[in-house]
This record gives sequence, C-alpha cells and structure tokens, in this order.
Amino acid sequence: MDKNYKYNKVELGVIICAVILIIAIIIYNTIFKGTVSGNSLSKKGKKNITSKYQTEKLIKAGIKKDIKKNKENKAPKNDSIIDYSKMGKDMEYASVYQMEMTPNDYMNKTVVLKGNYYSGVDSQGKSHNYCVITCQGGCCVQGVEFIMDERFKDDKFKDNQEIIVEGKFEIRDGEKGGKIIVLRDAIIKLK
Repeated sequence: MDKNYKYNKVELGVIICAVILIIAIIIYNTIFKGTVSGNSLSKKGKKNITSKYQTEKLIKAGIKKDIKKNKENKAPKNDSIIDYSKMGKDMEYASVYQMEMTPNDYMNKTVVLKGNYYSGVDSQGKSHNYCVITCQGGCCVQGVEFIMDERFKDDKFKDNQEIIVEGKFEIRDGEKGGKIIVLRDAIIKLK
C-alpha cells in the first residue's frame, strides 16, 4: 500500500462505524457480562458492575446517558418490556446487533425500537414490514421485521418514515434457511 494513500469519505465512514460498533459492543459486554476479553470486572450477584474509574472514563466519552438507559434495558426476566427507543443511535444499533447474536435471551419479551419503516416483498410475493436502525454515521444498518397487530393492518406507512415499533420478540425460519428475529403483534407509533 502506498504511504501517501488517502482514504475517501466512504472508506473513512466505514472505518469510523466499525470502530463505533466495536466500542459499543465492548461497553455492552462490560456492563452486562462483566467482562472484556476474559478479564473479570465483577463477580456474579454484585450490583455495581463497573468500577468508578471505568464509569468516569465512560462519562468523559460522553455516553453516560446511553449507558444508564442500557443498564435499565438489559434483557430482563420474562414478560418485561425492553425499550431501546430512548437510546442514542449507536447504542440502539449495538443493542439490536446483540439481540441478533443472542436471540434466546429475548424470547417472548416485548421490545420497543425506534427506526425507519421499510416494506419489502419476498420471492413468494408476501409483503414484510421492517424497522431499520442505523448507526449515527448512517453506514451500519440493522433491520428487524415486525408483524403488525390487527388494529394496524389497514394503516399505510411510507418507506423511510420514522416510527417507533413495539412487539413481542420471536424467532422464525428465514426464506433461505437460517433464523430471523421478528416482533409479533406490533404496535406502531409515528415519530
């Protein structure tokens, strides 16, 4: 690679989003799992899972507000509501990514997301609805399918319209194999 090579805007955007995602995952794992790269930060059963030094570093990074919300939104016990809609874009994106990586932690819980509405049609002609969450930079995207509650079946939404969607978390088989996360009996609010 040439030492004088300059990155274009797209390359820089992708690099920045990747770094943000990695930082968000590390923060998430620090808060909820109590570990980073296998180093134990807390013992099971303790309420305070971050040290004062770590908290000060996070505050200085300007994300204390999102972390407080994220602590409250850790996948709770059954029949709970997990509200990611009040988080910043990067933390919500990282949380949805975590839902996709550990879906069994969220089964039968009610999840609230803020994003943009998109619809699509599969190869069999069946229509699907999605809440699309992007990172702050707009380069990283996570889509969550939702199945509307009967009360909203006749409502028409425009693609890219900002919405808040609340539904019961489930997993279904994908069209080409694999598993897809779905919010069932979704209630939609316009943002």
